[in-house]
Amino acid sequence: MTTENIIGNNAHGFTNEQLLIKSLDSKKYKSLNTHLKKFIQQICIEHGISIRDEMLITSFKAEREIDPFTNSRINVKPDFYIEITNQKFGISTKMGSGNSVHQEKVESFIHWIKNNKNIIIKDESIYNDLRLFTWGDGTLDGSAPVTRDSKSYVIGRYSTKEFKKIYPEKHKLIQEFLNKNSQEIIKRSLFLGKTNNEVHYIYHGTSINGVWISQDAILNFNLTNPLNNSTFNVGRLSFQIYNADKKGTPSGAKKRGDIQLKYGTIENDIQHLMLISTSNIGTYEGNLEEFNFSKMMNRNKKHKFWNYLHSKLNLNKNKYYYIVKVEGQKYSKNAKKKVMCKTDNYIIETEKELDKSFLLRNEYQLTEADLDNIAEYRIVLNSGMSIKQKSSNNFTITKLTVSSFKSAFNNYLNNLEYISATLIFYCTKNQVDKNYKIAQDLNIEESKFIEFIASEYGLNIESLLDYNSLSLATKATKELVTKTIENNKELKRALFAGKGWFDSPYDINFIYSNGQLTDQFYTPYRIDNGSGRSKGIYTIIIKPC
Repeated sequence: MTTENIIGNNAHGFTNEQLLIKSLDSKKYKSLNTHLKKFIQQICIEHGISIRDEMLITSFKAEREIDPFTNSRINVKPDFYIEITNQKFGISTKMGSGNSVHQEKVESFIHWIKNNKNIIIKDESIYNDLRLFTWGDGTLDGSAPVTRDSKSYVIGRYSTKEFKKIYPEKHKLIQEFLNKNSQEIIKRSLFLGKTNNEVHYIYHGTSINGVWISQDAILNFNLTNPLNNSTFNVGRLSFQIYNADKKGTPSGAKKRGDIQLKYGTIENDIQHLMLISTSNIGTYEGNLEEFNFSKMMNRNKKHKFWNYLHSKLNLNKNKYYYIVKVEGQKYSKNAKKKVMCKTDNYIIETEKELDKSFLLRNEYQLTEADLDNIAEYRIVLNSGMSIKQKSSNNFTITKLTVSSFKSAFNNYLNNLEYISATLIFYCTKNQVDKNYKIAQDLNIEESKFIEFIASEYGLNIESLLDYNSLSLATKATKELVTKTIENNKELKRALFAGKGWFDSPYDINFIYSNGQLTDQFYTPYRIDNGSGRSKGIYTIIIKPC
């Protein structure tokens, strides 16, 4: 929590902050989970720090400091600090939605404006305009008499939206002031606060799943992509009255006279910036989809997908169900070792409802690691789900190494060493010279390969450099493999859903794609080779058409 005062109940935010500190403090880089390694890696790269496995990271909570205006102790903008090789970085953590990022008394805000040389002021009347707006009763100090209407509302008090209707010219002048000084106001709201303790990175999420962005990136994005809402905005932040106390309550009276800035799109904005800056967009976006799906389902028990799953899996209406994200590799009977399984999420059943504070700490996102903290649960068989990215054609249905390809098709095709080699060889003029290295790696004799192609397809290949003939052979092989898949349902179910290769729930029974959940996991497809071929990593993949 990084507002100047505690707003509402955000106890889970404080706990999350403590968990992040615990996950980082006194840890060597090599011992961090993959997610936090990426976060530390970005900090190091952007600040010229050499990354070493033995590098020690320390982390500690930010202490409250004296507000120079009120002389009282307040929370500073960083929630905690990360220290790497004697360099200290302030981190602001955000959880939930509709985040309040800054709040302060209007007089404190005006005092800051007057003493900031970078602020541009057209006319000093802006000070009274801000007072008129913030107090919400037509006065400059909140002193209007309390007279109530028939519904017990205080007559003459107004909200931020109502201010625009009552004082359109004042609204225009305040928005012009905000526009001219958006950079300074955003920096105060997000990164410096009232004590100038600086935030270098904003982190939204938990220690196992979150998004983060640097101060420069989020500031530039706000300045170049401002919102234009119906009230007030500063970049992508909303500027509003914290509490007009329209009902005239004792508790509400204490909250009057404050301005507040909220950043409702902060999570989406950080995700967007991460997506356009990360070097592995597919992996990042895929993980994001998986976590967002579990968050959506665990948070909203009335979601239409639960009705669908209850019907398909015959779930017990007297039990409780939650979505869990798969972690790590699982044993494949085809590969005969642990590999990444087909399933991204599955369902567990509990006798009792999970503790609300536990769910809040995890932002409703559960992983297999969290199962240790659940006393009694049962995995719902046949509940495995594959969660696809929004760009639904940008995924791989199945990726097979040469050995796992041979194992998968062993009962259906002969000469699999040559069939797999045909799918991997280059058949373009500018890269065909790499085929001899591939043949050597795969233990393929050129003469025997040429004999196989002639026998199987009736094609005459002069050598592994004959790209025209190789192209025809590759096309014929893809047709042969596709025909084999279509003629053998058991093989197709294994390739598309992991059926028979992985134990439940690590095989697929449902697919979530483009906002829809379905048990129809077959899709038009094509056979291709993997992207690591030039590096000596040979794979055969099945992708959507």
